Amino acid sequence: MQQTLADGVVTLWEDAPGPFSAGLVVGMGASDETFTTSGITHLIEHLVMAQIGRRPINYNANVDIHHSSFVASGDRADVLQFIEDVALHLHAPDTSRIAHEAKVIGIESGTYGPPALAEALRARCGYRGAGLTSAPEPDLGGVSAQAVTELTGRLVRKDGCVLVLTGEPADDVRVPVPDGRPNRADDAPFLSSTTPGAVRGYSEDEVTISFLTPESSEALGMLVTERAFDTLRMRDALSYQIEDHTMALHGHGLTAIGADFAEERAPEVARALRREVQRLVTEPPTEAEVDHVRSQLRHRLEDSTAAFDVMVEEAGRLTRDLPARHHSTRIEAEMAQVQGEEWNRAIAMAQDTMLVHLPLEVWEADDAEQFDDLPFDGRRIQSADEFPTDGEIFLRRRSRLLPRRLAVALTGDTIAMRHGGEMRRAAWSEVVGVAHEGDTRMVVFADGFSFGLRGRDFRRGDKMLAQLDACTADVRFADTDLWLGYFG
Repeated sequence: MQQTLADGVVTLWEDAPGPFSAGLVVGMGASDETFTTSGITHLIEHLVMAQIGRRPINYNANVDIHHSSFVASGDRADVLQFIEDVALHLHAPDTSRIAHEAKVIGIESGTYGPPALAEALRARCGYRGAGLTSAPEPDLGGVSAQAVTELTGRLVRKDGCVLVLTGEPADDVRVPVPDGRPNRADDAPFLSSTTPGAVRGYSEDEVTISFLTPESSEALGMLVTERAFDTLRMRDALSYQIEDHTMALHGHGLTAIGADFAEERAPEVARALRREVQRLVTEPPTEAEVDHVRSQLRHRLEDSTAAFDVMVEEAGRLTRDLPARHHSTRIEAEMAQVQGEEWNRAIAMAQDTMLVHLPLEVWEADDAEQFDDLPFDGRRIQSADEFPTDGEIFLRRRSRLLPRRLAVALTGDTIAMRHGGEMRRAAWSEVVGVAHEGDTRMVVFADGFSFGLRGRDFRRGDKMLAQLDACTADVRFADTDLWLGYFG
């Protein structure tokens, strides 16, 4: 793999068998969205591809956590014309098709990443930055043309694009996007959470375990998964599929391992996954395990037929100002992390930062406050005794259907809701979205927590909603039954 410049764009290229292939990787993904515009990069990908039309080549597009990629293979001239046209349409997408493509995306029901990784990112980042990978798309049909062009105008720049080719670049390469660096927002920080611990997962059919390591360690994730496979599938018949996913995040590596489970056996699967991570302390990888992981990495990274896909992965790193790695360097770095002192550092951090993501059926069982010895992360759930006494207090109407202590407090800085013996309080800046329908609101917070309100349930309910709406006007979105369906 070689790195050079072509038409002012960083370019990775390598001679590879098969038809000529090219890809344009743009540093624009789910992490560049907000909660109320969640899915906008997916929408932009659709707008661009709709303008591309039919071509005598194979082509596709994909949106990931941090970048979008547009790839094609076939006759060189046709493929490079595809790349040029994609660049043109990215810079000036046809916003007249927003409503149409939003409907198509609603049918597609795609996601930005695998479920296990989405669970890990939601728990650690909430509904900001990379955590938006897991966010629903609340109102894509209501995304404005201005929001689309503002995002592409900020991010589609030559210094934020990487070209990938399976042949040496020449004067026939054109990438007509503006010069300069993209104006990306700062990465959203990790949420404050208790680790090791347990958190509510949103998958109904998968248990996930996640942890951080000093460096991104694909080899470590593979090792844990192989051991979990031997236990959960081959020995105990508790799972069919166990998959690992690793990414670089905030200067560390994030690994997420997901496993499906037999009916009502989710707790056993969660305990087994946790044991496999804990077992790494006392049972480091054997020589045979290390050799097996190395052979798997070599098979994936050194296969000439996969050279293009590997270069696209490395192009994604370049859009985030991370260096591209040759496959031999990448394998060497990965294997170093499962041996010696690097292994000890990785395992220590994995133990300290481990989260077990449990399906709702486990989370709600017996109103448990912990899973085994792991505390559930309540995320700012406080005692109702701490309910504020300042600001506007709105009490429930008299009704047998409403909790006795239901109340809402709105101050200049915060919103709080008391429900039973618990209370949730957060700053207005932590509200990332408010779904609207009639007198009903669903307030969504940056850490993934949400609660619903109906004006009819409160004394002076109209005033409460007016104040709430005034404080959250910039994060309002029309409901698409994803949130307010709770009220029926």
